[in-house]
Amino acid sequence: MKTRSTCPPFRIMALAFCLMLSPLARAEEASTEGYRGIWFTLGQYRGQKYGDKYAGGLGTYTAKHVPIAAYAAEANKTFFTYGGTIHNQRHLLIMAGSYDHNDGTVSRPTLVHDKQGVTDPHDNASICIDDDGHVWIFVSGRGRARPGFKYRSVEPYSIDEFERVTQEEMTYPQPWYLPKTGFVHMFTKYARGRDLYWETSPDGREWSEDHKLVGFGGHYQVTGRLGTRIVSAFNWHPEHRVDRRTNLYFIQTHDHGHTWTNIHGEALTVPLESPDNPALVRDYAGEGMLVYMKDINFDAEGNPVIMYVTSHGHSAGPEGDPRELCVAHWDGSQWQFHSISRTDHNYDMGSLHIEPDGTWRAIAPTIDGPQVYGTGGEMAMWVSRDRGVSWELEQQITSGSLYNHTYARRPMPAHPDFYALWADGNAFEMSPSRLYFTNQAGDQTYVLPETMTQPRMRPEKYLTPTIHSVNVGTGWAKNTVNAPIFRQHALTTHGQTQYIAFYNDAGEVVLGRRPIDREAWELVTTRYKGDVRDAHNAISMAVDGRGVLHLAWDHHGHPLQYARSVAPGSLELTDPQPMTGVNEASVTYPEFYNLASGDLLFLYREGVSGRGQTMLNRYDVATGEWSPVQHPLIDGQGQRNAYTNQIAIDHRGFWHISWVWRESGDVATNHGLCYARSEDQGKTWVKTDGTPYTLPITAWNAEVVQNVPQKNGLINQCSMAVDSRGRPMIATYYRPSGADVPQYHLVWFDGTEWHAQQVTKRRTPFDLSGGGTKRIPMSRPKLAVDDQDRIYMLFRDAERGDRVSVAICDDPTRAVWTRTDLTRDSVGQWEPCYDQQRWQQDNVMHIYVQRVGQGDGETLENLPAQMISVLEWTP
Repeated sequence: MKTRSTCPPFRIMALAFCLMLSPLARAEEASTEGYRGIWFTLGQYRGQKYGDKYAGGLGTYTAKHVPIAAYAAEANKTFFTYGGTIHNQRHLLIMAGSYDHNDGTVSRPTLVHDKQGVTDPHDNASICIDDDGHVWIFVSGRGRARPGFKYRSVEPYSIDEFERVTQEEMTYPQPWYLPKTGFVHMFTKYARGRDLYWETSPDGREWSEDHKLVGFGGHYQVTGRLGTRIVSAFNWHPEHRVDRRTNLYFIQTHDHGHTWTNIHGEALTVPLESPDNPALVRDYAGEGMLVYMKDINFDAEGNPVIMYVTSHGHSAGPEGDPRELCVAHWDGSQWQFHSISRTDHNYDMGSLHIEPDGTWRAIAPTIDGPQVYGTGGEMAMWVSRDRGVSWELEQQITSGSLYNHTYARRPMPAHPDFYALWADGNAFEMSPSRLYFTNQAGDQTYVLPETMTQPRMRPEKYLTPTIHSVNVGTGWAKNTVNAPIFRQHALTTHGQTQYIAFYNDAGEVVLGRRPIDREAWELVTTRYKGDVRDAHNAISMAVDGRGVLHLAWDHHGHPLQYARSVAPGSLELTDPQPMTGVNEASVTYPEFYNLASGDLLFLYREGVSGRGQTMLNRYDVATGEWSPVQHPLIDGQGQRNAYTNQIAIDHRGFWHISWVWRESGDVATNHGLCYARSEDQGKTWVKTDGTPYTLPITAWNAEVVQNVPQKNGLINQCSMAVDSRGRPMIATYYRPSGADVPQYHLVWFDGTEWHAQQVTKRRTPFDLSGGGTKRIPMSRPKLAVDDQDRIYMLFRDAERGDRVSVAICDDPTRAVWTRTDLTRDSVGQWEPCYDQQRWQQDNVMHIYVQRVGQGDGETLENLPAQMISVLEWTP
């Protein structure tokens, strides 16, 4: 018998003292926070454009930790283990949870073992339950550098307290408990390669010596149990190289490991030490294919069924295609090989259920997710009713996700209400990771609570985030005149009607409307045109409280072009008319804003770049008249002008505005991010601390909240938002001090002081200089804040394929951001604009989307008219 180091029983809250790990607070925080999975990246990018070899939410990783969940009928609970962490950290914590099938609640998760700074989920754990109901957690080590541990619950069918039983060398633990007999533990040790071992124990405390089972280069295995029979399916790593893993083997024991046989029952001499041996199922090496092990189960006659992925390459991306999720089924006389589905990643791990009525169910992330060719995808359920010969997609379990779903694991045994457990996470960059489970039909999926406010809580029903695109019509696309950020309202909703405006390929102004619950648009080509060759001449619109549409178009230092609908809800426009009749001779960047009263604001620049004034008007919905609020609000004094970042209006009705200064027509002279606020409907304006401004605001009295010097890549005309407490935030981009790559930033006020938080980690430098509309590899960012103060920053970046992308932050310190793409195709030089009224009303984001070109300095790109669509996204 082996001698193991032991630790006396301890309450889980005393774990830190027994193991001399981190403070007690870590255990409290981990359990109180709830179910949060570990995010991990291997770091083997090797120049691949499709991300790491594997990365993402790996709380249920690997396929070689078997099992990670088990149903105990005596307690009517499913017990499970996963790799967890604390919010905004990557520190691996081995956690245990339980789901009570009596009342549909989950326990507060228990911290079983703190991995002391390890971030690698190769150290995740496996689980099993003995005859007395004690829950065993086998924590993986990693080679000889990091030890493994065995833990036993102090009380039966409970995860409240654990005792550490052993500390030893073991990786990829796969413990099986045989009733009235004891444990057979299948695991891996690292020598030159990854060799397979087993050990046995009658009680989990006294263990046999480690017995080597297989060792000829390296192997990954999946194991299973049927009665007293233990089976293993494994591959081969030629020359100890895991990236060449191939071949498929099968081995089994019926007598606690005393003898081992192949599928024919022929006795094998172990350890197996040559790839050419009687356990071989299929010579994939001879076919030039790689083999990735996933699961093993048994048909109704007790014959083994192995699930695995075949591939043509070890790196992420299409070079490894076609990849097939396969089964190898021993039919009693020979192996039968069948394909379940194509998949796009070697580590798209799933589980195979085989049910008493002969139904086979494979649950795996085989549908493309938001991070295409990244680890995981959308979770799907494939069903076969002819013993694996043919498969049908019976249920798409997840869809419209922000992050890929990974590593669907089946409890062994499983209850129909808790049939698979998995995690999600961004496959390309660090993100939060949540944990999910689904039922046997795949039509009832739940998210485990990220925050536990009670000892037991009901999981939240999974609601599919929706991303849906609705076509509108084709529009001019040779430059960005239809899709600049400063349009403010390209889409807007009043009541139950949504409106849109754009230029067609002839430069005519087109208006449209639809009920918000319908897809068909009613489009009207108006009698008005704009000079679409100049990307400044965008259309801005709004609908007032009476339902009257207001429109301004074709402005770049031009006299005001303004009209409104002839009646509420109408798309017919009046003749052009003035607003106030003053300071309307040289208008640029017209922007409408809706007030809670139904009134409108109208913000614009009077003058030219480098020499302009910011004007603000108000429309009285009761009288139907415009009047000046401040003429000017911000004055460049003939030496510069302010480029505003739009107005944000908080729940108190306070108006917030920010801007950058430009000293000439050259964008390189942008500098100084400034701020002002009005608490009295624009009559007076103050700084952050309430100090009144002398109006108009000038460069000499403006409050600079982020001092970005000239020639530092600071962009103009971005966006603002406010949170539920009325605290302002500004989205922009510029080069951080000492850097040559522009990065997106959030400049935000925490109630006491201003901060600047970098949002991206871009790698591509570019020079922001010159006049006119620029062709720039990144768009200006657009902000939105939901009713939970979660921040969304919409953007486009050439580094992400010029897709519609979003960065999301729910961290109160604004330090942790996740980024994902909402489209798969390029949108060219598009910039974000969304329906703000729809967002405020329902937290549903409708984004104006059109692929557009842009030549540098007001030149055109030879692009024909492109389809305009509304991207409907419910986060």
